[in-house]
Amino acid sequence: LIEIILGARRFEINFSKSGPFVSIGKAVLTGLAVGVFEEWFFRGFLLKSFRRGLSLRWAVFWMNALYAFSHFIEVGNLKGGDQASFVNSLKLMTGFFSQFREPVPVFMGILGLFIFGYFLTSALLKTGSLYMNMGIHAGVVAAIKIHDRLVQPLGGPVWFFGDDTYYNGVLGWACLLFGWYVLIKMIDKIS
Repeated sequence: LIEIILGARRFEINFSKSGPFVSIGKAVLTGLAVGVFEEWFFRGFLLKSFRRGLSLRWAVFWMNALYAFSHFIEVGNLKGGDQASFVNSLKLMTGFFSQFREPVPVFMGILGLFIFGYFLTSALLKTGSLYMNMGIHAGVVAAIKIHDRLVQPLGGPVWFFGDDTYYNGVLGWACLLFGWYVLIKMIDKIS
């Protein structure tokens, strides 16, 4: 809504590839799968594992670092070669990081995912449960998946508005921080 008001996007419904029920259904199912799996893995398994050897502060930092960086691994670029060898294993590992050729957008995306990771981690630490995290994460993923069916970009500085992922621009970071603040206040009131 802010981007529409500022002229960076326009409201335009486009379900030409498939009907609205199919598109929204796929977005919701994708959101649920990603929300449940990523929260269970990162803020469930990984955070608990890191807590065995690190302080809470460092465990949260390293878990969120892995969470943010993992979104930039391109599995489709894994080309190591036919024969198992040391050189081919190095080629395979560098394929993971092929997206890092453009450091500024990647850094901005990592920072946005770091903010979102801390948002989710603080919800976990306040509630002691992954269920809220799974729901928030699922909702955000579903919204990102469906947004291009509802709004179309008109241009504007990517560093401010971000691209279609919404977490790699200053405006997206501000919205995440505001959402984080509101969530923490709501949890404090409820508890």
